[in-house]
Amino acid sequence: MQKVIIVPYTLNSTGQELNITIAYTIDANDDLHTITCTVNPGMTVLPFWLQRKFNIRLMYTDRSYERLFSETNIIRTLDTSLFIDKVYAMVMAKEKMRMMAVEL
Repeated sequence: MQKVIIVPYTLNSTGQELNITIAYTIDANDDLHTITCTVNPGMTVLPFWLQRKFNIRLMYTDRSYERLFSETNIIRTLDTSLFIDKVYAMVMAKEKMRMMAVEL
């Protein structure tokens, strides 16, 4: 089931404020979970640093989730990396998915 969040984001490079709609789904395969995120298809023009689609991979261990490194997310700029981190935190909070203590 696809869900939606609106991510308020201030560009690190310029200070410009954006509200970006993200549709996401969460798929589980045993202890491996994948959050698939898609930037609002209604946005025809994206900032150059923003990927249209990206995945966040998680491993469920000890009653919490650990974020896994993913080579598929091409980090174009600091803004890209910080935006994906913010999406991750917002999805985890909305879904009440407990993060490992080291990531809090």
